[in-house]
Amino acid sequence: MWKYKVNPAHAGRRIDRLLQAKRSDLPYGRIQRLFREKQVWVNLQPVPPNHRVNPGDEILIRSGAGVVEVPPNAAVEFTVLHEDRDILVVSKPAGMTVLPGSKQKTRSLVNGLLHGYEADLRPLGKDRSYGLAHRLDRDTSGILVVARNPDAHQDLLDQFRRRRVQKEYRALVAGAPPRPEGILQLPLIRGERSSRMVMQVAPGGRGQKAVTEYNVLEEFHRFSYLAVQPRTGRTHQIRVHLATLGTPVLGDPLYGIQRANTLARHRLGLERMFLHAQAIAFRHPGTDRDFRMESPLPEDLEAVLSRLRPGEVTL
Repeated sequence: MWKYKVNPAHAGRRIDRLLQAKRSDLPYGRIQRLFREKQVWVNLQPVPPNHRVNPGDEILIRSGAGVVEVPPNAAVEFTVLHEDRDILVVSKPAGMTVLPGSKQKTRSLVNGLLHGYEADLRPLGKDRSYGLAHRLDRDTSGILVVARNPDAHQDLLDQFRRRRVQKEYRALVAGAPPRPEGILQLPLIRGERSSRMVMQVAPGGRGQKAVTEYNVLEEFHRFSYLAVQPRTGRTHQIRVHLATLGTPVLGDPLYGIQRANTLARHRLGLERMFLHAQAIAFRHPGTDRDFRMESPLPEDLEAVLSRLRPGEVTL
């Protein structure tokens, strides 16, 4: 059995989306099966997946989804960029999940965070967030902010909900965008491909609002290096938007072009997705002042760019 009381930040949210955020250890298909089996209740009544929650609602998963204790793990490596009594700012390497799941229970970022900061973060794990206000895909490297107390956590969640947090990414993509800068406003919906969840552009303007800005920093033969600013925070948003533009992220196994990925691997030594969360800016929940932090581009991605610049590699 698992319980959760809805806070005001989630008012009006679909319950299946909320559960997906709060119970990242459960695959989306498992969550949907729980609804079909009438195991998800709100205020002692079973509800459908499209039910909208209200502040104070008590969500109950009656069976099959108990909370698993997340163990600390000193072997998980990440970089602490900043810490104070209210927040941590860390840089996550590519290939690491942020939260433990059904396939990876002990080597997530949260496992590593709990090793060094368990006294602060364990009490924030009742809703499985452990102080996290946002996430990164497993194959995306870069910057994340983590709250160290409930007030800071709620403040950061409110800032993300109101879209007052600015994030900037770096991406190397196949081809070149039609314009050196642009804004992509393409709503997204969930889909399925080969039994795997994917995001896709919603037909007819339906789906969740998703807005991404980009500008070209450098152009190369066959590739472009972009600065990307997501103005909303949808799952796989940058990857889907850039792929829809005709310039998918190099190394992206889900939305990329296999031919371009193979070329980048063989000629540039790119062994993973070239997407990095470079910077984040928000109002510090403890000082109420503007706060900005950057995570330098990892050495493996810098090496790929060096091979593209004049005198390095001919493609």
